[in-house]
Amino acid sequence: MDSMGRRIKDNQDLIAFYETAGKSDKEVEIRYAARVKGLYNGLKNLQGKLEGLQKYDLLTRKAAQEKEILDWIAADPARTAKYAKSWTNLNAFIERQKAFAARSEALNGVPGRLDHPRGAHTLVRAVEELQKQTKNATRPSGAEPSQPAAEHLPWPSAAISSPSTGSFEVDR
Repeated sequence: MDSMGRRIKDNQDLIAFYETAGKSDKEVEIRYAARVKGLYNGLKNLQGKLEGLQKYDLLTRKAAQEKEILDWIAADPARTAKYAKSWTNLNAFIERQKAFAARSEALNGVPGRLDHPRGAHTLVRAVEELQKQTKNATRPSGAEPSQPAAEHLPWPSAAISSPSTGSFEVDR
């Protein structure tokens, strides 16, 4: 449930981020409207699952059922010999799965839960947009378009911390 709570908080933070950015820039609001809608759908799904877990006290019930089966196994030496190792192996597998899920969640924690190729595409698109803006802003009127010098570009590395400051510069 901790993981689910973190994912709910992440979705809420992303929604707030996109909505705040959209309030000051209609283009940003329109561009990310589908993503925000998807985040809201995911948020509703996660909240419903969490509510169900809590409403039916499923974790307590699960713990009681596990204790019941462990007591049943321990009550008979033949069952202990037959099932104790399986139970240990199952728990080891569950722990490995939790560790894998935690790593996957960290990788999937890219804003909007993008997969890496799509995230890379978004980053490239953002840089191209910034380059266009920089070219237009730094070129004297009537001058030929040229490649702006790298020092004039607001590269994404400077904006990686933007979500914590509320800035939305990379995606413009």
